[in-house]
Amino acid sequence: MRLMLQFLLAMLVIVFLSALHIGLAFVLPFPWSKINIILTLLVVLIFWWDSGFIIWLSFFSHFIIELYTTAPFGILLTSGTFSILLAFWLYKYLFTNRSWYAVSALGFLTIFIYRAIYIMAILLLKFFGLSQELPWQNIFQTLLWELLFSVPTIALLFFIVSRFSRRLNTSLEHSSLFKV
Repeated sequence: MRLMLQFLLAMLVIVFLSALHIGLAFVLPFPWSKINIILTLLVVLIFWWDSGFIIWLSFFSHFIIELYTTAPFGILLTSGTFSILLAFWLYKYLFTNRSWYAVSALGFLTIFIYRAIYIMAILLLKFFGLSQELPWQNIFQTLLWELLFSVPTIALLFFIVSRFSRRLNTSLEHSSLFKV
């Protein structure tokens, strides 16, 4: 029964992430609509859950988003899943402290890796003749807007969540080393 509840919760999170990402992209005005909601929430969840399950959440969320995009199938799915996979590895082996600047740096790298894989996939399709024109200006504008709005959103969300969660609280007064 517990496994069934976890599965249903995971499905709910996936649908919520995808719907929130699509909905806010249409509702928010231009620069704010470039916040990558899925990557923003997944980077914070990496620090909160500390589980590789985040990669599966990314895969299925990006799969749902892939169904509604105009890009060739698989580009967003591949770039989103691999960027979260690399972010999880970076979290495990490089960004080991749980501070707002570690989350900001990981968020910056995740979005940059996401767009780098996206560009490489588009170039690969162009090399094989499956894509005609590359909108370079739009790609780089989207990257800059995503970095400009998503990274501060990640830091702010982490700051807010860390105030209410014991898992993310990094202050020394709550540490067991300093309790008498």
